[in-house]
Parts: sequence; C-alpha cells; structure tokens
Amino acid sequence: MTDRKSIRKQKRQLELTKGRLKKVYSLSLGLLRSGAAYENFLGEWSAAKSSRAALQKSLPLAVEKVHNNALTSSSALLALHLAALYAVVEKWRKWKFVDSEVDKLLQNPFLKTLEKYRHTVFHVERYDVGGTLEMLSQPKILCWTRLLSEAIRAALRSMMPKSV
Repeated sequence: MTDRKSIRKQKRQLELTKGRLKKVYSLSLGLLRSGAAYENFLGEWSAAKSSRAALQKSLPLAVEKVHNNALTSSSALLALHLAALYAVVEKWRKWKFVDSEVDKLLQNPFLKTLEKYRHTVFHVERYDVGGTLEMLSQPKILCWTRLLSEAIRAALRSMMPKSV
C-alpha cells in the first residue's frame, strides 16, 4: 500500500471514529436531559407526597383554569423524562448501537407503549388517547424505563474514551 493510500485510510478511520464519538456524546446528552427531568419529577413528587389525594381532586380545576399545581407539574416532568428517553432509544436504534443488556430491554412490549406515549407528549393529543391511557394503566413500565435508562447509561460509559 502506498503512503498516500495509507494516509487516506487513516484519515477516513479517524473521521469514522470522530463521527461515532459524536453520536455517543449526543445520546449521552439526550439521556442527561431525560435524567434531569426525572430527578426534578422526584423532587416535585416528594414535595407533594402528603397531599396527593387532595391534588388528585384538584386536577380538574387546575385543567379548567389552565394553572399548574404540584400534580400537573410533577406529571409534566415525568412525561418529559419518558418522552426524552424514547427519543434516545430512537437514535440508539437508528444509529445501530449494540449492547446486549439494552437490546434485551428493547425487546420488551413496553417499548411500543413508550413510543406511543412519546407521541402524545410531543404532539398534543387528546388527554385520553391510547398512549397516555396505556402508560397510566401499566405502572411496571416505570421500573422498566429506569432499567433501560441505566443500561443505556452503562453502555454509553463503556463507549466513552478512557481519560488519562
């Protein structure tokens, strides 16, 4: 192989590596956004713990007055977390990332529910549309989304360059 060919091949390999790393960083930022929404949800939800029954009763009035209360704020943060997580999953799959634990979790039927829910969050839909109702009727999905988030986080960490 001539030196020119070798140099071109090395440059091409470097560009491919940089492109892959940009995708890893992009997924990481998306996951951080999702995680930030989840962390804020936990804070809001914890603060509202003592008055959840009262908050449930106040929901219709909050909706009618178009005014947030602790329940609507915390549920909005949870919705953003779940929708942002699905956006990460979308790119993970489009960019053909592979990790055995993530791939196993992505086989779960909850993925379709998460996809439909993401659609209802980022595209205003009727409040009683299927994606929302399915999400609310399956509380186990939140455990699965936490496992999925952590699996993606671990996979991304393993793909990051090792610092000195």
